[in-house]
Formats: sequence, C-alpha cells, structure tokens
Amino acid sequence: MPFRGDPVAPVFSGTDRDLPRFFGDVCMLGEVAGLTDSELIHWAIYYASEDDAELWAGLPESAGGDWLVFRSAVLQLYPGVSEDRRYRLADLISLSEERSQQPVESKAELGAFHRSFLRISDFLFKCGRLGANEACRMYLGAFSGEFRHRLDIWLSHRFLDKHPDDPYVIGDIYRTALYVL
Repeated sequence: MPFRGDPVAPVFSGTDRDLPRFFGDVCMLGEVAGLTDSELIHWAIYYASEDDAELWAGLPESAGGDWLVFRSAVLQLYPGVSEDRRYRLADLISLSEERSQQPVESKAELGAFHRSFLRISDFLFKCGRLGANEACRMYLGAFSGEFRHRLDIWLSHRFLDKHPDDPYVIGDIYRTALYVL
C-alpha cells in the first residue's frame, strides 16, 4: 500500500460527498494488495486526516475487523453522504438564478454551467424530484439579457415547428448557446 501523501494514495478531502469515493479507492487498492477487512480498516484510518483518523479509530467498529460494518459506521457520521439527498431542487434553482444574474462571456463559462446543471438535474430527475419539461424551462431561464434575446431568436429559427407550450430540449439550448457565443 502506498504511503500517505503518495500521488496514488487515497485522499479524503473531509467533505461528505468525497467519502464514498475515498472508501472505494481504499477498497480497490486493498483488493490489489490482497488485504483482509482488518487491514482495510487500518489503511482507511491511516489515509484519513488526523482529526478524522482519531474519530474513526475511536469507533468500536474499527476494532471489529468487518470492513462493511466499519464503513457503515463511518458513513453515519457524515449526514451529507446520503445518496438520496445529495442535491435538492433548491440547489438547481440557485444555480440557475446565479447564472441569470451575469452575462455569459465564454464557451468555457457556458460549459461549466452546463455540466453543473446536468449533474444536479440528472440526479433530481432520477430521484423523481424534477420533470424533464421543468428542467428544460429552468435551463433556458438561466440565461438573461442580450444573450437570452439572441438565444431565443436562434432557437425560434432552428425549431420552426415547435409548439410554443413545449420547452426546448436542454441539448438543443446548449448547442444553440454555443453557436450564439
């Protein structure tokens, strides 16, 4: 197993979202090295930050020798890890509102927004918390000002037969926005 700080060593950033990936990395390295559950627990604690390592080592589950039980006990300490609560609709609304407050100045900026929007909206869609039409309207609503005006014109020219009540598809909006830029 690599030493802590080695470029290939697992790193836990301390954020709830990062914990499952960290445990996955430890587990993958452990499989390659042929580690037992007790050894996996040892290495997970070793790679954690000093504060996290102290906390995890103090758990009764760290002495039990069962990786899955230990992993579960640690995950319970980080409420943001819950897979069904990773994003909320408020996160998507906030992202869209922030985007609408500033003009789009570059393709890189548009791409960063697009990736963030897709990451959150796909999660909400899979959880049944967001509908496709609502997502499309929210995506288009994230643009404002002169850019939005030009975007609306180009969209209406590209999709002449679209019914006014049907929203544009996110991919079509994105490709058109790239063209407008």
